[in-house]
Amino acid sequence: MSQRKSFRQLISLMMSMSTNDLPTKSDINWVRREIKKFFWL
Repeated sequence: MSQRKSFRQLISLMMSMSTNDLPTKSDINWVRREIKKFFWL
């Protein structure tokens, strides 16, 4: 359940970033890392 919650937080973060100005490259890299972590657990 905690994984699902963190994944939901990640999605909401991505949504908020997309509504803001273009996210910085570091933000994009961070999201990619988080997604990889999530899928490789």
